[in-house]
Amino acid sequence: MLSFLTKPFTRSQTTSQNPLVTDDGATLTEFLIPEHPHDGFCVKQTFFREKYLKLKADGREAVITPPYHWHVNQIEYFEVEKGSMILTVDDKNQIVTPKDGKLVIKPGVYHTFHFNPDSTEDLIVRIWAEPEDGATEQFFRNLFSYLDDCKKNKKAPNLFQLLLILHSSETYLVLPKVPKFIGKFVSRWVLGYVGGKMIGEKILGFKESYPEYTTPNPVGGDRTSKNKKTK
Repeated sequence: MLSFLTKPFTRSQTTSQNPLVTDDGATLTEFLIPEHPHDGFCVKQTFFREKYLKLKADGREAVITPPYHWHVNQIEYFEVEKGSMILTVDDKNQIVTPKDGKLVIKPGVYHTFHFNPDSTEDLIVRIWAEPEDGATEQFFRNLFSYLDDCKKNKKAPNLFQLLLILHSSETYLVLPKVPKFIGKFVSRWVLGYVGGKMIGEKILGFKESYPEYTTPNPVGGDRTSKNKKTK
């Protein structure tokens, strides 16, 4: 293990935060008890319009705005409770408001979302997924807390650390302008497994979960056991 090659990093203690406040208060994530026992997670995320627009004006993106990605097994659900967001699914954008109800993203589908800058309201969106083998509360706590700490420390996120955290939840980045069957193989096995698991964890000494970020008593229960296997 060559952990000495990585730079020292100060982690905030966020284990007890619910909601988890990020981006200097521009965004927050509330962890909810999933309605169904086999759901992986349930969160309610808020983007505060004025603070978020100031964040964007400074050339920054919210840490809870997901990269363009896909899930191996999980079905993900979105339901806007207030305001509007732009949902991107397989390179197509649509504006989503409360009147659209529950939207379903199937496994393997490319997707992301972000705050609709034309909205005059804060955005509140509830997100959950099934089955529990995939993204969990622990995953989100680690990902958002790490990215927020990078901003606080004025350091760019380490790519291998990000790939490891994403790989732990079977969540993978989309490779633009690459056929799906090639892009999915490369993002999962080359970036996720080789880059995240082998280089990030085995060589550089990164972890997929940190005690500063995760709690032994997550709101939705301990749903990490299935994610501890090597993928």
